[in-house]
Amino acid sequence: MQKFFCLFILLLAGALSAAGTAPRLNEFGALELDGTSWLVTFVNKSWTAFSYDGRWRDAVFHRREGGTDSAAFRVTIPDFPAGELKLALTPEGESFRYRADVSFTEPAELASLSLETRLPVKEYAGNTLKIDGKPFMLPREEQKGLIVHRRAAMLEIPARNGWISLRGDFELHIQDNRAYKLPSYTVRIRLTPGFGRITAASLALTVRCGEGKGIPLDLRRVVNAGFADDVAGDGKGGWTDQGPENDLRMLTPGRQVMKGITFDVIDPAKNGGRSCIMLAGKARPKFPDAAACEVPENVSGTTLYLLHAIAWPGPQVGSVKVTYRDGSADTFEVRGGREVGNWWGPAQYPNGEVVWTAENAVAYVGLFRSRFALRPLPVARVEFRSAKEAVWGIVGATVSDWEAPRSEVAPYFIIAGDEWREIPFYKEIEKGSILDFSDTLDAPAGKSGPLVRRGDKLVFRDRPETPVRFYGTNISGTSFYLDKAQADRFADRMAACGFNQIRIHHHDEPLTDTVWRMTLAGDTQWIAAPGQFVNIALEGRYLRRPISVCDFDDRSITLIYKVVGGGTEQMSRMQAGEELDLLTGLGNGFSTKNDARRPLLVGGGVGVPPLYNLAKRLLAEGKPVQVVLGFNTAAEVFYEEEFRALGCEVTVSTVDGSRGVEGFVTTAIAERGLDFDYFYACGPLPMLHALYNATDRDGQLSFEERMGCGFGACMGCSCKTKYGNKRICKEGPVLEKGEIIW
Repeated sequence: MQKFFCLFILLLAGALSAAGTAPRLNEFGALELDGTSWLVTFVNKSWTAFSYDGRWRDAVFHRREGGTDSAAFRVTIPDFPAGELKLALTPEGESFRYRADVSFTEPAELASLSLETRLPVKEYAGNTLKIDGKPFMLPREEQKGLIVHRRAAMLEIPARNGWISLRGDFELHIQDNRAYKLPSYTVRIRLTPGFGRITAASLALTVRCGEGKGIPLDLRRVVNAGFADDVAGDGKGGWTDQGPENDLRMLTPGRQVMKGITFDVIDPAKNGGRSCIMLAGKARPKFPDAAACEVPENVSGTTLYLLHAIAWPGPQVGSVKVTYRDGSADTFEVRGGREVGNWWGPAQYPNGEVVWTAENAVAYVGLFRSRFALRPLPVARVEFRSAKEAVWGIVGATVSDWEAPRSEVAPYFIIAGDEWREIPFYKEIEKGSILDFSDTLDAPAGKSGPLVRRGDKLVFRDRPETPVRFYGTNISGTSFYLDKAQADRFADRMAACGFNQIRIHHHDEPLTDTVWRMTLAGDTQWIAAPGQFVNIALEGRYLRRPISVCDFDDRSITLIYKVVGGGTEQMSRMQAGEELDLLTGLGNGFSTKNDARRPLLVGGGVGVPPLYNLAKRLLAEGKPVQVVLGFNTAAEVFYEEEFRALGCEVTVSTVDGSRGVEGFVTTAIAERGLDFDYFYACGPLPMLHALYNATDRDGQLSFEERMGCGFGACMGCSCKTKYGNKRICKEGPVLEKGEIIW
């Protein structure tokens, strides 16, 4: 699997990541609670919502004093009287006291005034909240409108590292937004009063973020191997017995919270060098076949969580048998590609969430968390038994009555079995041989559309009623950055096998020596226009990295970035299964709402990517698109063929003349005599300035070089225009030519 295959979580634009689990007020007035962000939101009588966007609310002060966060903002909502919002967050023992006060100079007509957050459907559908101590499951299937409308004194929500508790006396609304084409639930806690003609309103809550829940089982007596391995293949074990460069010694021992559940990772230094259970598989037959641990009295819960992984994977892993104190028992099958996957290059599975990742000397590795439903009975014994196919490593086991959030989005896997047979990729297929299915091809390829999932079946999209036979392929182990010749050869092999459609994915790949492409999947609802950008948080780095969006749809975004420092270099080393914390939908992008009939797109270096989606938009509007791409040398050229594949007329310029027109983009425009009535441009400032002076046509210019925090709060992106100062992060990065002052 190539890097970043549909496994990244994109956070909502307002969902700023919390530092640890301690609640805090950020500089925008958001109450941050363990990965969720709560904002006081004003809804007018036309049901238009207003919360912080950098324009309607100006901070009067924000300070931390004696552990208390406090802030005050001017409320300047259009058609509303002037007002003020005051916020305070004060520690009280293990909890925090949150208070919000709103006042207006005269009564304001409000349909709703509340503290609210959005919970992504993909993470929370089917998960359980607690309202006044009683469980409430967020619906998997779409519901219309309000699904909760009641007074409440307590709300508990599963969160990134544990759970969130909010206590007070409040009116609670929970709304399913899918009916409104938004993949989220909105949770509202109304101020008092929460609607009508309001001069003053307030809300007081006791909030707390609790770290992981559950009772870790004591595996110290049954573990048989350590995380570190000194000698490969000596039969003594040490994780997978593959030597010191390929073991799990980087896993930190001790009590650890992994996405809301506490596990006890045994310290081998305190347990005779033993820290994990390794069970036998074909590659390591000397490991034991089974292991069992006795459970102390009074341990019960709704779920058994396992922290584990496999090596030399296969569909048959083993089983977990849970024996209760009344003598009854449940046995759960553990399957590769369902409950768990390869510790190398871990990817998300339906019941196997990647909760820990790291790098050893040779690979990107990780561990999975799986869950098994328990009966409400005290547990006496848990036994793990191998199917002797995959090598199975168990690091921790925890019994809990807490339903940790889980993603509903997981890939659909087809595993070789009775109905599916594996054809080795590397085999050459001879014409007329038993593996030659070329006569079965239903040409032309793709005439019935792509393969899609319908229930538990795979069908052709445009012919779902007609029974079809087809072969599915997974080339994850062999698709390591195929070049064009390799890809063509591979396609020929597959065609000889009878495949008439094939897609080869490169989700994070070098386009040049320094320019990389990354594909992320998740909630893209906040990205509305080409030229917008995202802000990426990277582990161990204080500042986020702003990156323009190259392309997007309703499920994924494509980013193209240049490795220029430690942060972008860190991004280029990331592996499939890692999660990225993104602020999305930032900035104002390009607009196609003008009278242009012959648009020209001009990109320089890493200013090229945001023009790609713009080109798609313009072509969809029926406009012929000309594109000029400028680089220093031929080795830096990228996306030339991608623009041509869209149907654009493409001209390339290089400063040294090694590719296309010799010179700058302005040289290429003049030399080719390009006829245009409007232009869009993105690139380095000297290029934008030269283009500005070289043409009398109107246009839009993206100043993405100046992007910073993403909200315009730091003011580092502020620039002077003919209409006053503007913040590139907020009012930009795209500005009209007519408002620019050089």
